[in-house]
Amino acid sequence: MATTRRSLRHCGVATMVIGALLALAGCSVEAAARPPRTPVETQTSAPDTSDVSPTPAAADPSDISTWVISGAGIGPIERGAPYPEAVVGLSAFAAEEMCPGMIVFEREGTPRVLVSLSEDGAAVATVWVSGRGADGGAPSVTPVTAAGIGLGSSLDELEAAYPELQQIVQIAEKTWGYAVGDEESGWVDFIVDDESVLTIGSSERPRAPKEFCG
Repeated sequence: MATTRRSLRHCGVATMVIGALLALAGCSVEAAARPPRTPVETQTSAPDTSDVSPTPAAADPSDISTWVISGAGIGPIERGAPYPEAVVGLSAFAAEEMCPGMIVFEREGTPRVLVSLSEDGAAVATVWVSGRGADGGAPSVTPVTAAGIGLGSSLDELEAAYPELQQIVQIAEKTWGYAVGDEESGWVDFIVDDESVLTIGSSERPRAPKEFCG
């Protein structure tokens, strides 16, 4: 009997030891399954605006100095736009038909604006600005190209602004026609008289007319 009681006590002690070990093992597994939480840092960065270009100001139809000249048109007058809707905003100018298909818009102290129409007269074909100042030099106000060339700019300034400039025709002894552009975006034409830009146009192909009517 004594032997049996000792065996039972040993068995009970062993069972308690094994149970304790299992409990410790269970705690170890649970601890390993739950890694300590670490705070996640969230960085808030300002939006990248490096590629955002400012919206260009719209041309004021009554202020020719706000007009930009491009192969697509001059100021508010776009090539290919329906006529007369394309010139409705030019109420500050006096309009007159120079000859069939050619309308001139004039205003005191402002270069002349000329609009040639398509053969059926339903759309704008080309747009031109032309003029000198009262003293024969540069006018006091002028539309300009994206490169800053306007009426009264010198030939040197024109060539510096457009290295790809093409000389297309000689109109008179000191008068030459130049153009820059391509078939896709259109052409900007320059008539240079005595080394100074006298006329600028927007057209579908390079041109420098000697006369607009005739």
